[in-house]
Amino acid sequence: KDLPRTLASQPCMQQGGEGRVALRRVLAAFALHNPGVGYTQGMNFVAAVLLMHAPSEEEAFYCLVSVVEDVLPAYYAQDMSATQVDQLMFGSLLRRELPTLGRHLQALGADVASCVFVQWFLCLFVNCLPLDGCLRVWDIAFRHRSVAPFFQVALALFATYGPALLVAKDMLDAFQVVQAMAPLTQDMGHLVHIARSQFVHVDDDLLEELREEVWPEVARNMAERAQLIEGVKQQPRHGSNLWQSMTSSSSSSSTGGGHAAEGGKVSVVKKLLARLDKVRSSASGSEPAPITPSAAAA
Repeated sequence: KDLPRTLASQPCMQQGGEGRVALRRVLAAFALHNPGVGYTQGMNFVAAVLLMHAPSEEEAFYCLVSVVEDVLPAYYAQDMSATQVDQLMFGSLLRRELPTLGRHLQALGADVASCVFVQWFLCLFVNCLPLDGCLRVWDIAFRHRSVAPFFQVALALFATYGPALLVAKDMLDAFQVVQAMAPLTQDMGHLVHIARSQFVHVDDDLLEELREEVWPEVARNMAERAQLIEGVKQQPRHGSNLWQSMTSSSSSSSTGGGHAAEGGKVSVVKKLLARLDKVRSSASGSEPAPITPSAAAA
């Protein structure tokens, strides 16, 4: 179901296009090659761009293998643990490198890392930056076989649009600016210059250091989520017992005859109608005509 949404503006990726058929084959081949990862969110955009620029479908497949297994190891794992770590780590990195902006966003309660992480890091800026600019970032990252250039570019975007973010009055304003930053960027030369000069020190060693700092929080969140899921799994059994006890007590209370049960239903309806009358009178300021159960049924 992700195929129709993948680079739909490109003719080769539209319905019936050769690119969409090839994309399905490449993604299926990768799932067979690495069943531990299979297919995960964002992989379709990366594979589609590789297909558009690789000399052959086979080379696009091997490029995808290298990206997923070498450049972004564990990003596409099914438990998404590495993604959770780097998402939290990016928030920490943003406050470290741009402290004034980081404090402002934190005061607004704007978790901008979660707002853009999938589009920027899992999709590698596809559909965010202009495609030619996106490929410039890819060239740097693939040359160094490192995820660090993606973080450098992300920081450069926040540095470039920092003045607009600093005047944001609330969380919604901040999110709107953040979502628009990459699509509005046309001068990729300037953006890459900021990324590779002002933030060149953001390398793999620094990222790994920050990952170690945030890992305990991620591990705690994952443990809490696992407990919650386990509780939800147990809920249907308890709910069934509760429902059985309710229905059995209802049956025993209705043994006095059908008139008692019917009287109970009518009393509930009367209470609801009385409450509705009260709400209407308070809204209109006048006493409305009472609604009878027969009128309501009509």
